[in-house]
Amino acid sequence: MNITALDVLKFSVSFVYLLIAPGFNLLRTVNMLDELEIEEKIVVSFGISVIVLTFISLLLSLQNSIGLNFRTLVTFMTLFIILSTKEVVDCTRKLLGRLRH
Repeated sequence: MNITALDVLKFSVSFVYLLIAPGFNLLRTVNMLDELEIEEKIVVSFGISVIVLTFISLLLSLQNSIGLNFRTLVTFMTLFIILSTKEVVDCTRKLLGRLRH
């Protein structure tokens, strides 16, 4: 099997998207990026992303779920990243505050 430059690029992008981006997004949402050095940001982002990836994989592999494959995993990770973005969380808080009054 020959490994091309395109294969390496796909692996690199997938690695960053699945194992760094969700954790980094959560760190940004809870305003912890200013407190950490770059190495700490990468390590903590990786750890949080592994936890999120494990939880989503577990939910997708349950008995009556839609099934676990690469497409469903990427789809649900994308939804997680979008819904946990700082701007979306702030907008949801404002909307719930208005509905409460």
